Amino acid sequence: MKRLLATALVAAFLAAPVRPAAAADAFRNGTATATAQVVRIGPGVGNLELATTLGTTATKVANRLAQAQSQAIDLGLVGTALTAQACDGSAGAVTPD
Repeated sequence: MKRLLATALVAAFLAAPVRPAAAADAFRNGTATATAQVVRIGPGVGNLELATTLGTTATKVANRLAQAQSQAIDLGLVGTALTAQACDGSAGAVTPD
């Protein structure tokens, strides 16, 4: 009797329909955003700052698509020297715009 019951249970288990995993059940990463800003001002002599760094970044992730953007500028003494008026009164090598 036990053998017949076990056989019936196994047959019922094997005959049960199996549902395949649907695409809607797939894992989704979701969305995320992040931003960061960096400012560094170093020591200076008088009114002249020797090290200045500015930067910003922005990122966005949505499911499997990611985008990122960043910008940075580090002028300091080099930036001042490039944009300053020359000794003969002519314009600097680089314009500030």
